[in-house]
Amino acid sequence: MMRQQYYGIDLLRIFACFLVLLLHSCECFYVTFFCGVGSYLNLDVVALKSGCNYPPVDTVTVQSEAISVVLFESLTRCAVPIFVMISGFLLLPLKSCMTMGAFYRKRVSRILLPLVSWTIVYSLYTTFLLESGHDGVGDYLYSIFKGIGGVFVNFPNHFGHLWYVYMILGLYIIIPILSPWVERASRPQMIFVLSIWILTLFLPFIRSVWTNVWGECPWNPFGTHYYFSGFIGYLLLGAYIRKFIFDADFNCQKWGVLFVSIGFMSAVGLIIYQVSQITSFDAEESYMSIAKTFDMSLSYCSVPMFLQATGFFLLCFKLPPQRMPSILLDISHLSYGIYLCHMIFLTLLCENVFISLDLPTSIRIIGICLSTMLVSYLLTKILSRLPYSRCII
Repeated sequence: MMRQQYYGIDLLRIFACFLVLLLHSCECFYVTFFCGVGSYLNLDVVALKSGCNYPPVDTVTVQSEAISVVLFESLTRCAVPIFVMISGFLLLPLKSCMTMGAFYRKRVSRILLPLVSWTIVYSLYTTFLLESGHDGVGDYLYSIFKGIGGVFVNFPNHFGHLWYVYMILGLYIIIPILSPWVERASRPQMIFVLSIWILTLFLPFIRSVWTNVWGECPWNPFGTHYYFSGFIGYLLLGAYIRKFIFDADFNCQKWGVLFVSIGFMSAVGLIIYQVSQITSFDAEESYMSIAKTFDMSLSYCSVPMFLQATGFFLLCFKLPPQRMPSILLDISHLSYGIYLCHMIFLTLLCENVFISLDLPTSIRIIGICLSTMLVSYLLTKILSRLPYSRCII
C-alpha cells in the first residue's frame, strides 16, 4: 500500500496524542501531588463521597470539577489502546525482507535511544527543580546518575508517562515472534484468539466477586488467562483490522459510532457506580491509588476502553487518501517526541498559569492540553532539525 493510504492512521496518531495530553491535563485536578503541583486542593467525587479532612472548599465548584474530570477521563483513556492498535496495523506481519535483528535495530534507534535521552533530561530536571536541597555536589551527582541508571529498571518517579515506552518495547520484542503466525492465520483463527483476549477484559468484573481467577494464588500470579491478556490483544486487533477489514466491504463508520457511544456511556456509568460503592477512604492515600480501583471503567484493558479504541479506529483508519496539511503531518511524525517532552511543559503551565485562572475546570483542562501540545510541538520541531535528532525524538 502507498503511503497516502495511511491518511487515517496519521489522523488517529494525532488524535491519540491529543487525548494523551488531555488525560494528563485532567490529572492536575485529581492528583494531590503531581510533579510539584501540590498547591491546588480541589477534590473529586471520591473525596466528596468519603468526607476527607481537607481545608474547606466550595462543594458546588468541586462537584462541577468532578463531572468535568469524569467526562474527560472516560473519553481520553482509549488513547493508549489506539496507539498500540496503530503499531499492530503498521507492523504485523513484518515485511518478508525484515529480519528479527533488523527489526530490533530499527526499534532501538527509534524508541530506546530517545527514552535514554529524555531520562537524562528528566533526571536533571528532577534533581535540580523537584528535589532540591541535596547536601553537596556529591548528593546531586548521585541523584542524577541514579536516575539515569534507572532507565534500565523503570521510568523516573516524577514522570510516570514514560511507562508507555517500556510497555511498547515489550510488545516490539514479541512482534517478530508473532509475525509468522499473523501472516498465516486465517480469519477464524485470529477471531478465536481475540475472543479469548476479549474475555480477559471482563476480569475486573469477575475480580469484584472473586479475588483470584483461574489458577491465580499468592504463590502464582500467572493464571490461565495471563498469556492472552493485556496490550497484546490491541496489537493483534490492529493486525486483524488491516488483514481482514481494510479491503473488505464493511460499514466501518456505523460500527465505529456505535462502539464509541457504548464505550463512553458505559465508562461514565461504571465510574458513577464504582464511586457509589466506596464507603471509606484513607486521606493519606493519593487520588492516583484510588483511581486504580476504577479498573472496570478506566483501565486501558477494560471493556469501555476496548469499545472506544476500536470505534475510533474504525471511524478513521479507512478514510480516503488526500493531501494532509503540513502541520498535521508534522504532528503525526513528531508525536513520539511530543509525548516524551510534554510532561515538563504541562506541569509548569498547570502550576504557574492555569491553576490560578478563574475559569471553568473544563476550559482550564483544554487550555492546559492545547498550550502544552503547541509548546511541545515547537520544541520537537526545533530538535528534529538537529544532527542525530532520531536519538532525541
